Formats: sequence, C-alpha cells, structure tokens
Amino acid sequence: MIIVKSAFRVWNVLLWLILTVWLFAISVFFLLMNGILPIIFLGALFLFMTVIMIFGYLRKYLAVITFSSSYIEVRYWLGLGISRQYNNADIRGYRVIDIKGNIQSNQVLFLLTNRGKRLKISEHYHKNYKDLRDYVYNNYSLIEITPVKQYNNSGVWRFLRDEITDAFSRT
Repeated sequence: MIIVKSAFRVWNVLLWLILTVWLFAISVFFLLMNGILPIIFLGALFLFMTVIMIFGYLRKYLAVITFSSSYIEVRYWLGLGISRQYNNADIRGYRVIDIKGNIQSNQVLFLLTNRGKRLKISEHYHKNYKDLRDYVYNNYSLIEITPVKQYNNSGVWRFLRDEITDAFSRT
C-alpha cells in the first residue's frame, strides 16, 4: 500500500533541463572552434559542468520516491531509471540540512541506510516535500540536523566541491 509518493515541481525541473542542454550546447560549440587554448578550456569546463548536472542532480536529486508500509521504492533519473527498494528496517534514520542562498532557502532531507547509501529529498524539486518530510519525521529517527549552510560568494567553492564529490559517489 502506497502511503506517500513524491511529485516534482515541473518548472524547477524544466529549468534544470534547459540549463543542462544549454551548458552542453555551449561546451560543444567551444570544443569545435579551431584550436584556441582558452576556448578549448572553456568548452571542457562547460562539458564538465554538464556532467555534474547530469550525474549529480538528475541521478540524485530528481528521483521519484515512494513510501509504502514496508519498503521505500526509489527511481532515479526523473523516475525513468531502474527501481530500487529499501526495506524500512534498512533505514537508520534521517539527516536534515537547511541551505540558505542569496535568493531563497531550501531544505534537503537525507535518508541514511545501514550500508551508508543516502536518498535525497529536496524541497526545491519536490512539490509535496512537506508531506514527504512529515512522513519521514514520524517514521524514522533523527540522526543529525546540520546548521544552515550559507552559500554566497565565499561558499561557492565549498558547494561545488560537495556537489562534485556527491556526483561521482556510488551511493
């Protein structure tokens, strides 16, 4: 029996897809220009950013998560990927991070499994985040609340490091 199923904020996902396609097009444009080293470097940089967008966000944040009474089903890649199931007994608990930016603030909830794998539920991408969060709060134990992470001009490099590490992790 399905209790809660995640749903995406269509405009946020659509803007993310447009940005990814735009980054890829710019990287191909720069890489195809004739041999000027700074242009090739820019192309490689944009291509690297595209890979981070695809393997970081599309794989990790844009996942359809379904909570049922005995298991959690996760489908990565905008819900188009292979379905993975986690038993409720495998979930150790959850961790909450509040991310404060210059324009808006968001909350990210991580479900931690016994094998260390994490499922991410982001307020920015899930329109029924409050329902998902309430279900997690009521059914799993709190492991950690991380204080507000401020990402402004001084925190951009730390943010990039966190996202690059996460994009290439196996969890």
